[in-house]
Amino acid sequence: MTERIESAMLYEDAYVYALRVGHPRADEAPTLHSFCAIPQVFLGYGTSALDDLIDATLARQGLQRRVQVAVTSFAQIVHLLEHSDHAAVLGSRVAASFGARLQVHPLPFELPRYRALVCWPARAARDPGLRWLKDQLLAIAALG
Repeated sequence: MTERIESAMLYEDAYVYALRVGHPRADEAPTLHSFCAIPQVFLGYGTSALDDLIDATLARQGLQRRVQVAVTSFAQIVHLLEHSDHAAVLGSRVAASFGARLQVHPLPFELPRYRALVCWPARAARDPGLRWLKDQLLAIAALG
């Protein structure tokens, strides 16, 4: 039996290219070739829908990026960026939350925007605690 899931959109965002402030190429707008040449760090234990989409987009142009490090949190990505010459693809809201620590550029290719959702089982929709938590998450996301 499949349980019905309800959801609400927290926010919609775009992806950006991030490097550390002071990176040797931080002041250059990335090209497809520089994007592929600079080693990258990504979020996950293997591949992800985002990484598959990036790799497929590059492969259509005969290109491949240098993915070198997988980590399990955005804080780890930023730490690695700050202490290496790696780059990363991040949501613009995530990148902005790290302020002056990152140099952020538009990607040198198009990716669709993504939506962050909060989801819950339909059977729990009337639970007052769940409603409170959902409302808190939506209010926090609205702050931007």
